[in-house]
Amino acid sequence: MATEVTLTDTSVAARRPPVAQAPLSLVLTARNAGAVVLEVVEAWLQFLKIRNQPFEIVLVDDGSSDDTKGLLELLAQEQPALRFLRHDDWRGPGAALATGIAAAQHPLLCYATCDKQFQPADLQRFLEHIDQVDLVTGYRVAVPTPGWLIAAGWLRHWLARILLGDFPPGRASWLGWTGWRRRFQARWIFGLRVQDPECPFRLFRREVFRRIPIQSRGSLVHIEILAKANHFGCMMAEAPVSWLPPKTAMPEPVGLTPRSELSTLFHRPDFGPPRLEEPAKETATTVQGESCQAT
Repeated sequence: MATEVTLTDTSVAARRPPVAQAPLSLVLTARNAGAVVLEVVEAWLQFLKIRNQPFEIVLVDDGSSDDTKGLLELLAQEQPALRFLRHDDWRGPGAALATGIAAAQHPLLCYATCDKQFQPADLQRFLEHIDQVDLVTGYRVAVPTPGWLIAAGWLRHWLARILLGDFPPGRASWLGWTGWRRRFQARWIFGLRVQDPECPFRLFRREVFRRIPIQSRGSLVHIEILAKANHFGCMMAEAPVSWLPPKTAMPEPVGLTPRSELSTLFHRPDFGPPRLEEPAKETATTVQGESCQAT
């Protein structure tokens, strides 16, 4: 697999302080992940320990109905680097991310799903480039691009070279027609020129979230975060990540649709003021509505 990282802005005039060796907060969101949660957390622990820098793992259980809650509570008791947060009811991936991000403490913040979709080792690709940018987003590489689409991309590539004197980047991520449609919408609605605007595996300078309050409760959250970062002029990079597609797609909570959330973002966008507060120190909390209580 190629390891090339593409910057969405080639300008490097705005220098950023080095942060790649800073302490890191990892936010893992889980929903009915009991069958794999122990294996997934152990894999992340092994990688983060090898990094030899302070870290924490913030585990957010989004109202699971299986044994995820009990397993995560046990893990949090056994591992001092783990913190466990739980929603009493199923609120959606956006709500779970908002809970985890608000609790994160370190200068670097990575988030991913608590399942086998991603490999912890791919975080190293993000770390190698975070000093140059504000965030690095992954693009999932798993499904081969159809031959006809490769040919169409080659033709577009050379037409752009002949007519415009420019070489547009080739397509490295193909997530089917649904993924193509969402990518197209993200580009033309929000101006996001990334290959996989919905990838739920990313690395940020945590300070980015001081001006990005999360409004989406559902899967639109990943596009929302990039759109708001783009609005504030954040520099982004993207890198390929290994991806194991889940056997079944996670549905949205009842009554929650991307269309309704998109309407909210357009009609009532929230760009601040900053909401990042000093997080609570407890390692296990239950999230009920907007409040947190120690368990």
